[in-house]
Order: sequence, then structure tokens, then C-alpha cells
Amino acid sequence: MSNSTWTLVPLAECVTSVRAGVSVNSEDRPHAAGEVGVLKTSSVSGGVFKANEHKAVLAGDRLRVAEPVLGGSVLFSRMNTPLLVGEACYVESDHPSLFLPDRLWQIRTEPSRVDARWLAYVLQSTGVSYAIKALATGTSGSMKNIAKRSLLASNILLPPIAEQRRIAEILGALDDQLRVAGQIVNKLRTAKNALRSALYCDESGVNWNRDWPLMALRSVVTRIDAGKSPDCPDIPASSGQWGVLKVSAVGRDHLHPMENKVIPSHVHVDPSSEVRAGDILMTRANTPDLVGMICLADRSFDGHLVLSDKTWRINLGKSLDPSFVVEMLRASPSRRYIQNVATGTSGSMKNFSQMALLKMPVPVPDQSVQQRTAEYLSEMTTRIDAEEEAINKLRMAKEGVLSDLLSGRIRVPPESLS
Repeated sequence: MSNSTWTLVPLAECVTSVRAGVSVNSEDRPHAAGEVGVLKTSSVSGGVFKANEHKAVLAGDRLRVAEPVLGGSVLFSRMNTPLLVGEACYVESDHPSLFLPDRLWQIRTEPSRVDARWLAYVLQSTGVSYAIKALATGTSGSMKNIAKRSLLASNILLPPIAEQRRIAEILGALDDQLRVAGQIVNKLRTAKNALRSALYCDESGVNWNRDWPLMALRSVVTRIDAGKSPDCPDIPASSGQWGVLKVSAVGRDHLHPMENKVIPSHVHVDPSSEVRAGDILMTRANTPDLVGMICLADRSFDGHLVLSDKTWRINLGKSLDPSFVVEMLRASPSRRYIQNVATGTSGSMKNFSQMALLKMPVPVPDQSVQQRTAEYLSEMTTRIDAEEEAINKLRMAKEGVLSDLLSGRIRVPPESLS
């Protein structure tokens, strides 16, 4: 089937309005009844609208808010990091108590000509997304901005409205499958957290298991290694190159080796800071929720990775099982301790010292108990990994379908358009 009925048009011909909100003073908490909220830029992420990602607007600024979130619109991140600028999502329904900041645009269309859900998918598609990101400007390496004129001048392929709607339905069905799969993973994570609490904590879930002896972490740690953070381009190292870990490399379940920056060839690398299989890695500086994240280097990686100045390697004595320690440092008493000792004047970045970490009281049961405890949680992690692998496969399938449908390589059958 030919796509001769499709036309190449500037985005300006597809929208009726592009409006931003205003910057207001707010508190980093959800708004309460009778209050209003302003969206964070993180409310537009991965093609999904996350209404819970907002801040409560202070009373003195409530009359200044503008542009409420409307159903049937597309939200677009006009200012963000180089990776996230240009993110877009569709909004299903009105959110009268939520308003846009100045960094987000709300795009409206004429429904009889352009389906807003279809347009959101177009803006998320790889080719269009790359082209839009290329329009972003800014002298800061951490923040880029897209001009409205540039966005509206971008060209897209416009099919007939009936075909737009059918394409949106097909892609929406795949998104529904991804959403259900994500809910399964979230339930498994909740179950794992509950199991960890039952194993490591007393019945309150606040304090350590009373049957296990406590001692300072320093008594079972032989050494903590740290690295350096040279000035590196924000691209991952290739095979044979050296890369320095980002804090995002330390995931909640595993090491993410691709989260690194390639080290220029002229920079000296200390080989003693190279990450080895089985290393226990921890972030000493990050956002309040993520500071102290910990994982085992349990996934293979091609190339050479080194610690940064924000990541530590924790070396243990022979009396502790590494997997037991990692789960112990994820347990609520450890998280509460780390968040209490973490310091920093910035609300977005906290850090803590080796001395503070080594003072932390931790449980040290017999090695047989350690191994059995770690095995219980490892079984849960394996189930989560399997579900996430299925999600990744479904996401890749969706990307292929999205590309084929939005480019016209595969056309929706005419009989399905009635």
C-alpha cells in the first residue's frame, strides 16, 4: 500500500498552540488538598506522563501559576539535560490542580486533523527525537534548550487522521502491555523489600534482627578504595578503552557497565582503581534518595572501568559474604543511617565520609546464616531480572513497530480504519 496520501509538513501546521507555564516557588513534596502543584521536568520521562512528579506551590505563589495540565494534550520538555531535552508524552485526562513550569510546553492540536496521542508517538520516535535534540542549544554541558521556532519548523510525515488514530491505538496497546509488565516488576520489588526486612530486621522493620550480633562496619571491612574523576566526554568507553564510572552505574540490583565516560588517551589511569568482577561498589555522593546506593560488580563488561571520586570499592574480611553485605546495606536501618549522616548544602546532592560509614553498626551472623539469607534474596532478584528482560524485549519490539508505522514502511490495513 502506497503512502502517497501522507504529506511532509512542518510541525507548525499540526498544532494549534504551544504554551509554557511559569517558574514558581515550591516545596519538594506532593501538594495536599486545597493546594496546587507545579510539574517537575521528570514528569515527562520515557514517553510517559508521571503526575506524581510535581512540587507543592507555596501559598504566596498560587495565584501566579499558569497553564493547567489538560487531557488530550502533549507535554514537551523544552529545557533539560542533553539526554532528556525534547522528551514528550501524551496526557490522558485533565489534572486541574497541576500546572506547567517554564521548562515544559503543552502542545494542543485540532483533533479533526491531528491526533494528539499519535503526535506524542511521533515526537518520541528515534528519527524525529534525534532531529529535535540536535536543535537544542546552550553553553552549559548539563542543560540544553530548544527554541519554539525551531521546534515548529521541524518536518514530520502526516498521514490521514483515521490512520493516525489506528496507529495510536496499536502503539497504545503495546504500552498497556508494558505498563502491566512494569506493575508485575514493582510488585516483585515490594515483595523483595518485605523479605529483606523480615530477614534483616526485627518485627518493627526499623531495627536490626535481635538474634544477630552487632558490630561497627570497620571491624569487618579491610579497606575502602576510591578513584578520581578526570574531565571526560559523556560517551561510554569502547572495547579496549578505559572508562570512569558514573554514579548511575551503581544500580539497585546490578552494576550497569555502560554508565561510564571514556577517559581520553592522554590521561593517566591508576590501574589499582580498576573495577573487578565481584567488587562491592557504593556511591558516596548522589541525590538524597540515591546516596549510598550499592551493588556487586556481577555483570560482565568489555573494556576497563575505574572508580570515580564518587564511587567506592568496599573490601571485606573473610568473615562476611559479599552478597549478604550488599543486601544488608540496602536494608532500612542502613539506608536510614546513611541518609542521616549524609551532608551537603545542596538539596539535590548529598555525600558522606568513609569514617561515617565505618562507624555504622551492622549485624554479623554466622557465615551459614549469611549465605542462606543472601540466597533467599538472590532468588527474588532472579525473578525480577527475568521479568525485566521480558520488558526489554517488548520495548524493543515496540520500537520496531513504532518506526515502521510512523514512517509508512508498514501501513495499517484499510479495513481496520473504518
